[in-house]
Order: sequence, then structure tokens, then C-alpha cells
Amino acid sequence: MAWLIAHGADVNASSAGGRTTAYFAAERNTSPKTLALLDKHGAHLTVRDADGQTPLEIARLNGKSRLVEWLAIGPHQPVDATDGTPFKLLS
Repeated sequence: MAWLIAHGADVNASSAGGRTTAYFAAERNTSPKTLALLDKHGAHLTVRDADGQTPLEIARLNGKSRLVEWLAIGPHQPVDATDGTPFKLLS
């Protein structure tokens, strides 16, 4: 994953169903390492796919308890589900 990102991969590119690399990482991994790498490079970890699910929900459905915990309290920034833009925190 790091090599792909280093060579210009779009961490927010999505499938026809709206799933990004974060969804596949939440479905297949047990460590938050890949999700943390994606987050570091601007991946939107809270946006919903065409079925209305987030990576957190995908991790929960697949029994990935470490990922569920990391996604639930992780440092990622929430995004607007309608267009994927990061929410601005009010000062």
C-alpha cells in the first residue's frame, strides 16, 4: 500500500459501489496499520458507500474488533457523506 501511495495512488478512489481502499482494509485486515497509513494520506474513513455503510460498519460486520476500536476512536477527520469534503471544526 505504501508503494502505491508513494507512486500517486488516489486513496479515495472508489468502486462503482462507492467503496474505497479503506473499505477493503476494514474488511480484510486485522491490524489498523493499513487504515492508519490511508488516514495519514488523506483517506476519508467515515464516508458511506452506496449501501450506506462506513468502513467502521464493514469492520464490525467482519468481526475485526481491533479495527472497530481504532475506527471508533481514531484520529481521522469526519467527512461530509454527500460530497466527501472534510468537516471544518469550529474554533
